[in-house]
Amino acid sequence: MKLKFDPRTLVFLYFVVFFVGTMVYDFLWDLLLMVTPLAIVIYLRNVSIKKVLGPLTLTVSLLAIILFVANFLYYPLSRPIFNEEYQFLIGNRLLFTLDGFTFGLQIVLRFVTILLMMACLTEVIPVSELVDVFHKIKLPESLVLALGIGLSYIPVFITELGDIQDAQQARGWRIKTRNPIKKGKAWAPLLVPAIKSSMRRSELLAASMESRGFRSGFKRVSRKKWKFGKLDYIYIFFLICIALVAIIYGNWGAKVAHWTFTGDVIKGILEVL
Repeated sequence: MKLKFDPRTLVFLYFVVFFVGTMVYDFLWDLLLMVTPLAIVIYLRNVSIKKVLGPLTLTVSLLAIILFVANFLYYPLSRPIFNEEYQFLIGNRLLFTLDGFTFGLQIVLRFVTILLMMACLTEVIPVSELVDVFHKIKLPESLVLALGIGLSYIPVFITELGDIQDAQQARGWRIKTRNPIKKGKAWAPLLVPAIKSSMRRSELLAASMESRGFRSGFKRVSRKKWKFGKLDYIYIFFLICIALVAIIYGNWGAKVAHWTFTGDVIKGILEVL
């Protein structure tokens, strides 16, 4: 069953998750305060997990691994060591630290969470509702239009690119090289038609906007009247509690939600074992 949220509630969710991301720098706390509220909405909205995890391609996964390794190795050179009993020298140069491990984990989790949030934005909030919310909070009309067009065109462009790829494969197009220069050239049969199609659509869009009197001085109106329901009030209260916890225990407060928290948990497990 797909539950209905007021779009303003969902916009507030994104604001709170980004806010928590600036307050909390710990893997376990990020799982609780960033991932959990987003996962609840994805579950209640019955959003396809395949679409949510779609951006986690091989390239993004490799980027996440590189991001983890870079922060893991850079940590001992730039930050204090809190768990000195869990640090090891490898080859008299490379320093393995538990703090660096947990620091790298939280960096990657925040990166992946924000990436998935932006990727599933239009799945969680329909573009028409998102544009209506931006209009109601008095964002500039030109900015609202640009955001609406940009977000609406993403699925159209993906579909068009897939159709072009199928057509070119039927004509014998293949990529069977590891040479990056040759691979870049091989993508030309896809990118050139896609760019031409985008330009053609932009011209049609401009003509359509002009025929409808865009920038003619008339104010945009909407027949939709949003009203908060019981579920919205419960979820907004939940999000406010999350934001307060992030303020109290995060970097501006007691600094409990620090990457040393996950390190202490791992250290406790290792000591028990």
